Amino acid sequence: MAPSPNAITIEGLTEAIALIDSATKISDFRERKAAIQQILVADVDERFNSAPRVRAGGVVYGGVNWPALTDPYLKANPRREGGQVLRDTGELQQSFTGDGQIYNVGKNEIEFGTALPKARGLQRKRPMIFIHDELLEEVEATLLIALDE
Repeated sequence: MAPSPNAITIEGLTEAIALIDSATKISDFRERKAAIQQILVADVDERFNSAPRVRAGGVVYGGVNWPALTDPYLKANPRREGGQVLRDTGELQQSFTGDGQIYNVGKNEIEFGTALPKARGLQRKRPMIFIHDELLEEVEATLLIALDE
């Protein structure tokens, strides 16, 4: 599966899926497509819901730091004052969880992200999607359920 152009996708997802695959002996992820999508969407929602205030910055769900917005940026964009990092209009979060979402599942690979062009630059400074222990545990548990069915 070729990555979508302009896509922001979860770093390390292919490697994580390979680990889960070897541990669970799941040979085809497509049968759990909807369940895995729900997990990924909930993960992104939780991250945005834990966004720090613009002047404080801080650690978001999953354990990465979103730095505070700079004073020059806030002076140039006074409407952001008092808000949360990356949550001014809701467009960015919605691009991962609704319109603009990229979600493709192959036999043993998953692509999840957004096609929103500005997301690529924002991802570098404030990672919005990434592999972390809780996410891996949830995906693995979902795949294990498939073994029991």
